Amino acid sequence: TSKVSHLLSCKIMKSDKKILLTDVNTFITCVLCKGYLIDATTITECLHTFCKKCIVEYLEENTNCPICDTLLHQSHPLLYIAHDRTLQSIVYKLVPDLERAELQRQLKYFDDNQLEYPRELKEKLEQFNLLTDKKLGSINSVKKAESNGEAKTDMNNFHRDDEQIALSLEPLDGLKHLERKFILCSCHSTINHLKKFVAHKIYSNIDLYKELDIVCNDEILGKDHTLKFILVTKWKDKVIEKIFHFFFNFFFQI
Repeated sequence: TSKVSHLLSCKIMKSDKKILLTDVNTFITCVLCKGYLIDATTITECLHTFCKKCIVEYLEENTNCPICDTLLHQSHPLLYIAHDRTLQSIVYKLVPDLERAELQRQLKYFDDNQLEYPRELKEKLEQFNLLTDKKLGSINSVKKAESNGEAKTDMNNFHRDDEQIALSLEPLDGLKHLERKFILCSCHSTINHLKKFVAHKIYSNIDLYKELDIVCNDEILGKDHTLKFILVTKWKDKVIEKIFHFFFNFFFQI
């Protein structure tokens, strides 16, 4: 839980009078965009929180906290931020219709770009009754088929219905090349998944993934970052090849 969440809870618990939204705005707004927190993301070094989009864009050009100037990391500051589900839940509960408005914005984005809805988004859209009858009927049909055993499970489907991302895995420092370096995988795959894949394919020992790093544009990628997150943060408004390099840490140990 972030420092903001703690301070906000204390303020509410200690007050005997009715709490107005204006009384807590300081704790639930982003200093970068001046709006209410969306996808609240906390810097793990100092516990200051921002909108995820705001802090990611800020850290593309900076390595310090926008509030206290704490240095995150000289080369890889994005490894030191984390999603704050607790605070985001508080924000949505305090601000009327904010979550609905955010869901409508996401819905418009996916519809405009003709993208498949992620499962988590589908569930939220159903909860807020934001799906059209046609789309809701399609989703319910899939659910009915799954319950009757007529549809493949996610395990058998291997996430083929997810948005797919094509990339190339290239070795550094003279390591053995993969037999098939070009792969197509779900946008929900994480860097850890890629590390395990490389370790298994090269050394037939998946446990070696802990000694492996994946690099993109000379930056070591966080193990829990999804390919979708990397696509948005690394290739936004850019036309470059999706090439990841990999190397083993123990090659550099003395």
